[in-house]
Amino acid sequence: MKNISLIINVLLLIAVGLLYLFQFQKEEIKEQAEPINESVIGDMKIAFVNTDTLLKYYSLSDVLMKQLEVKRDKFQAEYLNREKGLQAEIDDYQQNAGNLTVGQARNIEENLMKKQQNLQQYSQTLAQDMAREQNRVNTQLYDSVANFLGKYGTEQDIKIVLTYTKGNPNVLYAANALDITQILIDGLNTRQESQKNPGK
Repeated sequence: MKNISLIINVLLLIAVGLLYLFQFQKEEIKEQAEPINESVIGDMKIAFVNTDTLLKYYSLSDVLMKQLEVKRDKFQAEYLNREKGLQAEIDDYQQNAGNLTVGQARNIEENLMKKQQNLQQYSQTLAQDMAREQNRVNTQLYDSVANFLGKYGTEQDIKIVLTYTKGNPNVLYAANALDITQILIDGLNTRQESQKNPGK
């Protein structure tokens, strides 16, 4: 959230600066600016993809997210199992603390503290493993989509494909005719299905 706010503030600052330049230095800018080659811009095909919809309906995304969820649940179960075991040792110590000598109690407390530190390290290791796994999934999805779009873009003579996400839009407005999300989903799912069933 902080990054989004920072990006928005930077964009607003740039916009205000540009407005200032345009308002107070119009003549100077007109003299220095190179003319825009309208023939290049007029012929340029641009499209966009709604990434929320793409991730929702692309079958590979669904498969990878389910695999990621299974691993997350496994990691969480392992952590909870270790945490439960440590808590049982702590409870046992607290119940029997009155029957222990000072030296025994100190040794048990030091041992429990080490186990608690080990549990925290284990938790951090699991979080890092999940982050790596999430990154692997994101990379696999990106590569799959980028590969397909490279071929599709060449076939359709599309020069730029932008992404749209509701919570973080890179496209503020685009005509519906430029939305190739459904075409992308259909093509990716067809390719995914053919890779699963090569004989068909």
